[in-house]
Amino acid sequence: MSIAKMSLAVLAAVAACGSLLSSVSAAPATASYHIYDGVRPEQTSCNIPFSDISRISAYANLGGDLKCGDCVRITNTATKASVVVQIVDRGGAIFDMSKQAFDSIDTDKQGYARGRLDIDYVKVACGGGGGGGSAPAPQPKPQPQPTPRPRPVPTRRQPALRSSGAQLEEPVSGV
Repeated sequence: MSIAKMSLAVLAAVAACGSLLSSVSAAPATASYHIYDGVRPEQTSCNIPFSDISRISAYANLGGDLKCGDCVRITNTATKASVVVQIVDRGGAIFDMSKQAFDSIDTDKQGYARGRLDIDYVKVACGGGGGGGSAPAPQPKPQPQPTPRPRPVPTRRQPALRSSGAQLEEPVSGV
């Protein structure tokens, strides 16, 4: 193979890699917050277990580029603070983050004042992702608990019967 053809092949490979990299680059969007306190997983669109509401979000275009259970690194474009959240619901804004996740990247409090943040987001693997936040940890399966043994109920001695002068017969033993 000639050097020119080899150089052309290498250049084509580099260009292909560049187009792959651009497909995972951060996308601009907006984020608001949602109060998830007291919300159970079965009350969300995804119905997937979550125990740490500080790292969850809803996504408006669920089923498009992101699906239930996907993890996303969301970065505040103004402050560069970021957090990794798991998609557990469908929301009205592009991202409806838990209040705790929203507050963790709203470091200058301008998002709270405006009611939304300008953000970039990129899908990351759950359980990692870096960037200032940690992805939601996999949820442990509940272990069966042993059935508690019933405790014996203490009995109280009944007070002796008092008669009004009548004699009670003693039980005859050894008959």
